[in-house]
This record gives sequence, structure tokens and C-alpha cells, in this order.
Amino acid sequence: VTAKLRASKSVLKVGTLMPKLPSVQYNDSRLLPQTFKGGHLNALEIDGLSLDAGRLTQVNQRDSSDYEDMTITSGGARGITFRSGTTSDAFTFGGATYKWNDNLTTGYNYGNLDDFYKQHIFTLVHMLPLGDKQSLKSDIRYARSTDEGTSNVDNKAFGAMFTYALGGHAFGLGYQSMSGDTGYAYINGTDPYLVNYVQIGDFANKDEKSWQARYDFNFASVGIPG
Repeated sequence: VTAKLRASKSVLKVGTLMPKLPSVQYNDSRLLPQTFKGGHLNALEIDGLSLDAGRLTQVNQRDSSDYEDMTITSGGARGITFRSGTTSDAFTFGGATYKWNDNLTTGYNYGNLDDFYKQHIFTLVHMLPLGDKQSLKSDIRYARSTDEGTSNVDNKAFGAMFTYALGGHAFGLGYQSMSGDTGYAYINGTDPYLVNYVQIGDFANKDEKSWQARYDFNFASVGIPG
């Protein structure tokens, strides 16, 4: 259940949330999506500027019927450690995204999972028109994560994805690099905001570097939307 309050170009949601932000992205890879309890304010009062602020208190994972406190994604290769049994009932987030023109958007997002980590995320997306039905998209992301309370989180994550589009065809090449004492930090069960994240893995372990080559086809270009 979600309560929604709208004033001018601002919307406040309180209750069940499915956030899709660089700092926290819910996972919907199963029939029942991951959901959170909390509040989220989105303000669009200034042309081109989107402001977000909010707080999450609990999570309902895709394979659970109950809400519970949050924790962090960890594992041996990740290098992240924290005090056994630690959970968090507070994830605070905020951010600003500005669309400079039709081709350039930049953003900054902040996330703080109490007792686990603090994170600053910087983003840039640029679209370069190259002619009839052609374009080159650049998607650049950098995140700095540090410990908060009981963990040892220390990570710098850089990623870049370049995609050439021709009609319905898209050819992409991406690079992602992890540095610091640990891998990338994010709430357990969510999707990390990383250019090389795919369903089989996030390629975000300590000191991990990865390349991605991909091909996509948009069937809407031949009259088959989906």
C-alpha cells in the first residue's frame, strides 16, 4: 500500500516503494518484485532538474512474504566484512539529475546504509547524433563507497559504456573497473548501478576488471513493439 501526495511538480510517496535510482534499484527478475517500506520525494520544479530524497526502513525480498531489515551484498571475492548479525533499518538517499539539453544529462546521487556504507555516485550520459537513424551514446559512471559503522567497505567503481545505434541495431562496448580494499557495495537483493551488471553477475568483486561487448535489436523498428 502506497500513499501519494502531489503538489505542483513534486510527488511524495510513503509506504510500499520500488525505487529505481543509481543509489538503490529494486530487483524485478522474478514474478514478485522486491519492494521496500519508506518514503520518497521527487521534485521537478525547475526545468531539466530532477531532485530525489528519501529513506527506506525495510525490504521484502523476491523470495519472501515478510519485510525485514536490510543488509549488504557480500561474499569471499567481494572482500566485504561486517559484524556478524548486523542489519540496518535505515537507508537514506538523495540525488540530483540535470538535463542540460536533449543530448547531455549529468547526475549525482548519495546513499547511506546505516552501519554498512556511504556512497557517492556521479553519472554522465551523452547522445551524439551521427546522421539518419544513427547515434553514439556514452554512459559514464563513477562511485565512491566507504565504511559506515561495522563494515570495512572501501571501493572506487568506474564504468563506461559506448553504444552505436543504426536503425534498430545497437552495438555496445563497455569497461568496468573496481579498486580499493573491497568490491562494490549495495543493498542485498537489489540491482547494482553498474554498466557491466547482467543477470548472471555484477563483475564487482575486489580489484575486478571486466569488458563487455553486446548487440541489441529493437523490434519496434520493424513494427513489432514489445
